[in-house]
Amino acid sequence: KFVQFVDEINSPWVGMQFDIGNHWKYGSAGDWIRALGRRIVKLDVKGFSRAKNEFTQIDGGDLDWPDVCQALLEIKYTGWAAAEVNGGNLAALREISDQMTRVFELA
Repeated sequence: KFVQFVDEINSPWVGMQFDIGNHWKYGSAGDWIRALGRRIVKLDVKGFSRAKNEFTQIDGGDLDWPDVCQALLEIKYTGWAAAEVNGGNLAALREISDQMTRVFELA
C-alpha cells in the first residue's frame, strides 16, 4: 500500500526512507528493497538480531547484508545511507565507518 501511495503522489520530490534494521525484524530486508525499488531515497543503517530480538551494532546480529547489497545493486541505489546508532568520540565514529564499509562491501 505504501508503494501505491507514493506512486499516486507522482512527484520526483517524494520518496521513502528505508530502515534496514527495522525491516529485518519482519522479513527479508533485500525483498523489501526490491519491492520499494527506486522509491527509496535514503537508508537508515543499524544491525538487528532476530535470535535476541534486539538492535545490534551495524555488523552485529544476523541481518543478511550480502542480500541487502545485492538488492541495492539491483535497484541501482545511489542515495544516502545514515548510521542510526549512538555517536561517540573519534574512535567510535571510525568503528561505525568501518562497520558500514564491511557490510556494504566497499573495501
